[in-house]
Amino acid sequence: MPQRDRGRSPLRAHSSTRARTLTTEESTGGTRVAPLTARACAPYRGATSPMRASNPLGGTMSSVDLGRWADALIARYRDRDVNGNALFPISSPDPAEVPDLGDLLVPMDRHPVDFLRRYRPSATCMALGLVSAGWAAPMDSPVRPSAHPDAKRILQVTVIGRGGGTASRIRWPDGSVMDPGPAGFGRVLDVLRGAMRRAAAA
Repeated sequence: MPQRDRGRSPLRAHSSTRARTLTTEESTGGTRVAPLTARACAPYRGATSPMRASNPLGGTMSSVDLGRWADALIARYRDRDVNGNALFPISSPDPAEVPDLGDLLVPMDRHPVDFLRRYRPSATCMALGLVSAGWAAPMDSPVRPSAHPDAKRILQVTVIGRGGGTASRIRWPDGSVMDPGPAGFGRVLDVLRGAMRRAAAA
């Protein structure tokens, strides 16, 4: 068995306060999703000046609301090993108004890109939350994240509102949670946005 090359750039420890550049990969499809530059920080505490996203049919979802939902979804999977992906159509700005988040769960039997291309949320859907198990590795890796010798198993949550606003969380193997900031780009985000446009047109 060939020895792993430890000469590649290692992923910095989560406790570091310096910027960390990484890419993530979902476990079910082997497809890289949005590259992101993230800073280690405490769990989301809310924005001081929330920006409201236009949502005339399903109501208004602010950046604070999106962050609360990202926190609620990552907390739902605390102390659980997760494989694959799960979708949560959201029709309330406050997760505390939903007694059991499991009632919202939409199982996904294939890669999110393939599932979401045809998925049509209801007209009352304010946001979509996607929970995905995957891998994280340095951006400069010539191989996909799961094949990198310093890859880390992660759980990633992305919540996207009708107006295009996003909130994300990443849970690391030690249980710590990071707010990487607004989601960047990629096929998964494209199909999430497409699904929200269909909800607005319903």
